[in-house]
Amino acid sequence: TSELRPIPPRPAKPPPKPHPNHVLARKVAAPITLDGVIGPDEWPAATLLLTETPGRQPIKGTPAKGRVCHDGTMLYVTVTVPVTDATKVKLETRWGQGDGAEVVLRDASGPKPGLTFAIQGYATGKHESMVDGGCPDLGKKIGDETKFAAKVGDKDWTGEWAIPLAAAGVTYR
Repeated sequence: TSELRPIPPRPAKPPPKPHPNHVLARKVAAPITLDGVIGPDEWPAATLLLTETPGRQPIKGTPAKGRVCHDGTMLYVTVTVPVTDATKVKLETRWGQGDGAEVVLRDASGPKPGLTFAIQGYATGKHESMVDGGCPDLGKKIGDETKFAAKVGDKDWTGEWAIPLAAAGVTYR
């Protein structure tokens, strides 16, 4: 004879672990100069150490450093990526082929999260954008209105973004 047994329920996925570092995007009085150089007193002091990959795996080596701020209209983001040899920075403009960094943002102030935008910046100074959710016009709009600059130094490369909040459908409060 055969026996019927209930299938045990699958264990629930563990909740995502909180990111180890968070910084508040402080309001600044003057716009940031987008030149790939972090000038003295230009950015708020709070620095976010980027110690994990987007998949939450620890990175090897010295972590990149990020900073964020806004002026009520633009979200400013900078990332400084350490390198051991500046001549080996890959100056390609295809994601995964060249040295680059990505800013991902979503308006989470309402009952349902808004669209997810990604703006990728490359060490070449070029950038591109996309949107998750099937709205290519909005992805193009935020990309067209975003300003980006990058500069490769001897020991790092730095990218600076100015992302228009209105293009992402975000209203400053």
